[in-house]
Parts: sequence; structure tokens; C-alpha cells
Amino acid sequence: MFTVLLFLAVMKHITIKQDTSSPMSVFRVNSVNGRLFHPDLPARDLAVLLAENLKTVPVGSPIIIMVHGYKFSPLVHANNPHRTIFARHVDRKHWKIRSWPRQMGVAQYDNRGGLAIGFAWHARSDYFLARTAVHQVYDRAELEGAQLARLINILHDIAPNRKIDIMAHSMGARVVLQSLRHILHQNLGRVVMMGGAEFGAVALAALQYPAARSAQFYNITARQNDFYDLLFERFAPSPGPANRALGMDFPFRRSNWVNIQIDCTSVLQCLGMMGIRMARPSAGFCHWSFYTRDGVFGLYHAIFRREAGFSPAELSMRLGNGAQPRKIRAMFKLPYLSFTWLRGLSYRHRAGL
Repeated sequence: MFTVLLFLAVMKHITIKQDTSSPMSVFRVNSVNGRLFHPDLPARDLAVLLAENLKTVPVGSPIIIMVHGYKFSPLVHANNPHRTIFARHVDRKHWKIRSWPRQMGVAQYDNRGGLAIGFAWHARSDYFLARTAVHQVYDRAELEGAQLARLINILHDIAPNRKIDIMAHSMGARVVLQSLRHILHQNLGRVVMMGGAEFGAVALAALQYPAARSAQFYNITARQNDFYDLLFERFAPSPGPANRALGMDFPFRRSNWVNIQIDCTSVLQCLGMMGIRMARPSAGFCHWSFYTRDGVFGLYHAIFRREAGFSPAELSMRLGNGAQPRKIRAMFKLPYLSFTWLRGLSYRHRAGL
């Protein structure tokens, strides 16, 4: 009996080891201290591991890099995105956690449905004051943009004819936009930014880099996110007066950019006629509805699968100016006096940006 149990234990260990290095539909990447590596195989060359996985990804299947936002970190077990939003199987039950790969249809045990690459960076701060904490993470996001660009450049060297798509939430949008200056090729495809925690002027400047010319940008906004957009505008280092967060719209018209307010009635009706059945918002303010609301991944699935009618130009024409004004503008019409008491609060007591 002991021999049988020992044999089963050894075989289980071997199976786990083999599964770690075999092609997988969800590929994990950590960016820590200026180094990119696979968390389970830190000694292996990342380019070699990526090449092994890309061999089995069909030409028509997407390659999607997932970038998380504020408060996630691969260095903190409870907030490790590889265990939560990037995981094929979520091992932590919480209403704010959904598996992005599973909802995008790339959570199979092979790469036939595409390859999802989770880019995990340290988006936390140990500072007590909210302003100082957000400043630190905001500045770090700029540095992580260079690391994300390194990953995209590696993917181009491995598969020069493949387009690389990106899905980013909150402060992850800043990481993506800051990566544009460091990307050496025009291999970006479709970039979905959900509740982007970045300023419109900074995004406009980033779009001038060559890497942005071939990309298509989808700025997903919601009035449910107004409170968090206001917090971002209050605590992040604004590049100028009266600058607004991306989540409040991007007023600069670009042929490769579209704003989609997913809690606007006219937008929902238009998307419904295009086959996207999305549930109506159930909460007044929610920063996570961009990936927790029922049906919202139908939109992202159509974008990444390049379905007809979902290019930025076509969506801009269909949706028109389907957007509603800021929901709580009147409450904070004075220079955010209502927020001054938040300065002394720890960022741990507030929802992430």
C-alpha cells in the first residue's frame, strides 16, 4: 500500500512539472526589479518559453497581453493577479474577481483558442497618505511601460507577422500608453483600455509614437466609474490644470480610437443590435464592472476576434456621440473640497484605482 501511494505521489509531482513547461493557453510573466521572467520557471529564458508556446497558437487566434491596475502585485500572495484575474481557474472567491482568460475564451488546456499573457507588476505602495501612494505607483507605471515594451519586442522577434493585442484595466492603461515610446515595431493590434487611469493629454502625446499608428484603441468608459476617475484626477500628478482622466472621455478625434461608454442607454441599444447582449449596470459606482458585468466580455471577444463592424472607425460611426455627462459633477463642483478629508486616509481603505 505504501509503495502504491509513493508511486502516485511521484507521478503527481512529475505531472505538475510537465504541465508547467508545456504549452499553455495562459502564460505568466512577472516584471520585478527590471527583470522579466516566468514565475514558475525564473531560471529559463523568457524568449525560449514564449517561442515554445507560440508554436502551437493557430494563425487566426489572438495573442492578448493582460495588464492589471492599482493594488495588484506578483509580490503579494493575496493580490497576485496570476491567482485571480489572470488565472485560468480562480482559486479565490470574490465578487470583484473574474477570470479574464476564461471569459475571453482562451482558457483551454491548449493554445487553439489563442494565447493570453498575464503581465504582472508591483502596483502597490507602502506609503500611508493617499496622494503619496498614488504618485509612487503612477511613476512606477511609466517604468513598467518600458518592461511591457520589452515583452512586445520579444514577441515580435519570435513571431514578426503576428499582431499583439492588449487588455488593460485602470492604471494598467498608463503602463500600455507609456510602452508606446519603447516599442520598436508596429506589431500592436487592438488595445482595450477599461476605465483607464491616465490623463487625456498624456494619452494624446503617447499616440504620436510610431508604434501607435498601426494599433487600434478602444477606450471603455462608464459613469459607474465617475467616483474613481475623480479620485484619480485628485491624487495623481496632473500634467496641467483641468486635465481629465481617460475614463471621462477622450475628446481628441482619431481614426484609430473609439470611446465606448458601456452604461449609456443608447450605446447598449446599439451594441444589442450588433449582437452584444450586456446586462444593465446594477450598482451606482463600481470600478470593476468593466469585467464583472454579465455580457461585457461579449464586446471584448468581438473586438479581439476582429468581427465585422468592430473596428474603431465603424464603432465611432455606429455609436456616434453616445455618452452621458459625469454623474456626480454637481456634488464636486467646488475644487474637490469634499475630497480633502481623504488625504489622510490609507489607500488600503479605499477601492483600487
